[in-house]
Amino acid sequence: MRHGPLICCLLLVAGCGLGRPDVTRLGEASIGAADGPPQAPPGTCWSRDETPAVIETVTEETGRQIQRIVVERREVWFETVCEGAMPPDFIASIQRALAARGLYQGPADGEANAGTRAAIRAFQAPLGLNSSVLSLVAAQELGLAPKAAPA
Repeated sequence: MRHGPLICCLLLVAGCGLGRPDVTRLGEASIGAADGPPQAPPGTCWSRDETPAVIETVTEETGRQIQRIVVERREVWFETVCEGAMPPDFIASIQRALAARGLYQGPADGEANAGTRAAIRAFQAPLGLNSSVLSLVAAQELGLAPKAAPA
């Protein structure tokens, strides 16, 4: 039995994940302060991401290579638009707002598909958040959620 092509395909698939990850997904938005950070007000919705550690390889004078952590992995909590407040017409509004900014090319069909999530991630990256879960700040910047009144 020939296993060469099968082994080649498995190695190719295994090698696909060799790039540097940007953020590890820990799940979709959580509802309520119990599922958010300790200071989260009741009735608010939150999501959590984890930034990867940044590791560098250093070659010592002896030629031996060692790795050290330059930036520690950290947990990032951010407030989101509550899932119940995102019916298909709201998602279609997100798609139109992202299309107007050249970030989304699909139809405004109200489905939170891969293209929509990629566009959300692209919009939020300059805001300092690398996530496909729509943050409340991003929704406000898109004009889809009211901005909080100054305290």
